[in-house]
Amino acid sequence: MEGLLTINEDGGGTIDLDMAEWSWKREGKPFPAFMADKFNVAGFLPAQRLYVWLQDAQLRTPPRLSTGGATKLGSYLTLFYTAPVSGSGRAPSIKKMTIPLGVLWPWLQYPMPRISTTDTKIEILYKLDMKDEFKLKNGSLAVRIGTSISHDMAKRMIVPQQQAWLDFEFDRPLSLPESNDFFHHIEDFLVLLTDQECGLDWPEIELSGTEGRGNICVFRRRPQKSEISAHNLWVGYPLIRKRFREIIDNWIDMRPKYGAAFHLYLGVRRGNSVYVEHKFANFMWGLEALHRKVKHDSKTLSSDKEEKIKKICEATKDILNTKERRKLKRAVRDINEKRLSDKLYDLFAELSLGVSKEELKQFTIKCADRRNDISHYGGPRNEKDYDEFIGEVIYLTMAVEPLYHAVILKQVGISDDIIRPIFHESLVSSGIRERLRLAGLNLPEPPSSPLPPLRDSA
Repeated sequence: MEGLLTINEDGGGTIDLDMAEWSWKREGKPFPAFMADKFNVAGFLPAQRLYVWLQDAQLRTPPRLSTGGATKLGSYLTLFYTAPVSGSGRAPSIKKMTIPLGVLWPWLQYPMPRISTTDTKIEILYKLDMKDEFKLKNGSLAVRIGTSISHDMAKRMIVPQQQAWLDFEFDRPLSLPESNDFFHHIEDFLVLLTDQECGLDWPEIELSGTEGRGNICVFRRRPQKSEISAHNLWVGYPLIRKRFREIIDNWIDMRPKYGAAFHLYLGVRRGNSVYVEHKFANFMWGLEALHRKVKHDSKTLSSDKEEKIKKICEATKDILNTKERRKLKRAVRDINEKRLSDKLYDLFAELSLGVSKEELKQFTIKCADRRNDISHYGGPRNEKDYDEFIGEVIYLTMAVEPLYHAVILKQVGISDDIIRPIFHESLVSSGIRERLRLAGLNLPEPPSSPLPPLRDSA
């Protein structure tokens, strides 16, 4: 059959099929039940000489009922390849993935070109291309830098440009859905390191059992940006270069295990505006989940405490029925559960930022109280002014965001020696310091630079 394939800006793919050449049949499934079915679509683009695979496509318009008689299929993952992508009923699997850093290139903090000027010429000297290689638990990674030079003889112009890529090779090839998840995991990882909400370009891939190359287009979680500021980066590559293998292995391992503890932070780092109540509540839920993972579930009791609970339940058999004893057991267990304010204090205190214990304690109590107001009362209690309430939530959210960010970095393996300067000495530290101050947290004052020596007047 013939159709028109379109890849949208958000990464979604659609095919418009001509109903004159194709009809939909789904035996045993009446319309509209089969509208929820997912299936894979293989095809070929003759003009580009590329093979195509749409993963988990679905009908977007009812067959024969859509405008103009066409049927539209849609997918959130499309593969383009220079060789046939499937055979013998097997779906394609990816053995190599190259992710272009694009505008995130400044994260590498590569040396600037040097300029040399004489009476007759100007020389611009670029450092040679670089490639760092790392052996990962489940494959390998290369951080690669290259220089491209375009010539335009008509305009008498040469444009050199440096670019960078992350080259992954997998010991166990990834399915297309797994490769989609992996690409987004790496994008999230770079958001944490750079503090920039920037979508990456489509990755290049190589399939197992083929000699071709291609690309996958996946649904974008973040809009692309034309540029970022190198001054606003949190953790530049040179700071973690020696431990990069360990850190990225930690991220790949921990991401699915920690789940909501990471997702509830990253979910609001996608360039979308949300209500402050939503953002604040997400942070509180995420930090509570993170504490559960870090502290190995504070509801898990020691064998001694379990034995005591058992004895209490045995002793009350004559006065409490089974249901009442079950409630008693649950209540005793809940006593062991830490309050939200204590959980927040545990996580933030480990950052060792120099905030006083009393200020941090009051801050975490305010966070817990406002979370409870939102979750259990729908807003301020005791007829408190809503604008005043939201103002406090805004200040708390502005302070929690960098703290939550730093806690995740620490869990992944970024050392305190790297995290502390972000809050105290970096080019973004003054903004972070003010956000914390507005919420009642005061960082130690940075040491003032000495005054230049006075010069004698001539």
